[in-house]
Amino acid sequence: MSKHAHRNPLRRLLARLCRNSAPGFDILSPHEVREQVHRARERAFRPNPKIPERGLEYADQYSVPQEMQFVIDCLPTLTALLKGYERGAIVRLLDFGPGFGAGSNLIATLFRSNFLWCRVEVDALDIKDLRQDVATIDYPLVHYRTGQLEDLDPDTQWDIVFCSNVIEHTDNPGTLIQALRARCRDWLILYAPYREEELSLGHHSRIDETTFEPFAPVRLEIKTSLAWNVRPDDRQILAVIKGTG
Repeated sequence: MSKHAHRNPLRRLLARLCRNSAPGFDILSPHEVREQVHRARERAFRPNPKIPERGLEYADQYSVPQEMQFVIDCLPTLTALLKGYERGAIVRLLDFGPGFGAGSNLIATLFRSNFLWCRVEVDALDIKDLRQDVATIDYPLVHYRTGQLEDLDPDTQWDIVFCSNVIEHTDNPGTLIQALRARCRDWLILYAPYREEELSLGHHSRIDETTFEPFAPVRLEIKTSLAWNVRPDDRQILAVIKGTG
């Protein structure tokens, strides 16, 4: 490898991923680098065994834009909360149930410095490891990990926990909300489908204002979303709850 290759983190990552198939990696053109990225992503991708027909192309065209749009929907709320910190602060944020990590990356990219206010260091935690390898390739600003929330060290906490379109997948959303509250020192942001007439695939609970009432939310907002608009009455509910960590 040339003495200049170490300056490019993308090449460094790809050299590690492709060292057996890409000799002379340091002299690849930008187009060839992109081709190696594409091949590495294809090798890293693992479909959900419950919906194997949804491949990498589906993820790129549907899952990733949806994750990003959900974060965009919540950005005004997140920004307002961040303004409560000093501009020079480093805020630690957990994205719980991040999917492919596109939303996590959007937050990490916007707030990678204090240019837009304060810096945010983003962790992502998913109970499934299907998407971790692709996320590691695509989003180096995000520390993506897999595992159960309860398996983390009891002292592991974040300033803000963000959880988008996850609680409806559980039979008891309140139990998950309480567990997430215990992991955040300041704020828990929750975003979920609102009053689904017919539960979507994989959804086990119908979410509305009563879901959050036991936790005394400081903000509740019903929103329309470009990422949740199949039926005319499709909406999302956003809740902000004070952490207990």
